[in-house]
Amino acid sequence: AYLTSDPETEEQEQRKKERDDAVHHDQNYKYTRLWVVAAEGGPAWVITSPDYQVHNFAWYKEGWALVTSATPSPDDFIEPRPIRWLVENQPEQIPWKGSYDTFNLVSSSDGQQLAWHHAGGTGPNESVDEVWVLSGAEEPRCLTADYGGGIIWTGWHPDGDSLLLIAIHNT
Repeated sequence: AYLTSDPETEEQEQRKKERDDAVHHDQNYKYTRLWVVAAEGGPAWVITSPDYQVHNFAWYKEGWALVTSATPSPDDFIEPRPIRWLVENQPEQIPWKGSYDTFNLVSSSDGQQLAWHHAGGTGPNESVDEVWVLSGAEEPRCLTADYGGGIIWTGWHPDGDSLLLIAIHNT
């Protein structure tokens, strides 16, 4: 699986040839979408809709977990980025949506658990960086609600039952 943006339309290719380099702000977005190719090879196919930007993905259960936003604008990090769960031939689900940016989505080695960062928080009682986990049929839960430092990296231990974190505490 890999992420790549939509190809240029015929109109856009023609504009390039004619050196028409006018910028049309907030129009004709080029969305990054999730593509897959069979392990045996063959042609790749897109599995996400052109309705949202895919920022990050991970294998989850029998499908894909995706961090998405409404547009590919670099400023979209100030908006909540939901996690979508996409299984072939089934309706998309949104198992979690935070209030701020979501990033660094990782799955356990067996694909049965997810972890991600949720960054933001503006009030004195809100953590700046949170690590969330979704496991089995449980509701997503925050593991670092009482931690006041910054989380830089999260990864699953090979046993699939433990998380490894790199964090900053004070200076």
